[in-house]
Amino acid sequence: DLKLAQEKVSQSHLQLKTIFDHLPEAVLVQDTDFNVVYANPKAVSVAGMNSAEEWMAKKAIMSHFDYFR
Repeated sequence: DLKLAQEKVSQSHLQLKTIFDHLPEAVLVQDTDFNVVYANPKAVSVAGMNSAEEWMAKKAIMSHFDYFR
């Protein structure tokens, strides 16, 4: 049951990522310490980053308001 539940959660995350990746609006998700954990292509572009992976690797801690100011 646990394995099935984990697969369903993983599938749900993939579906959400697919939806967010194709939105024309910027989507940025940060954890409680303001680390970027997800950024869709529009957010990456608006913030002037090269990729979401690069952005997350920087561990740049600031509020989302600072990124899009």
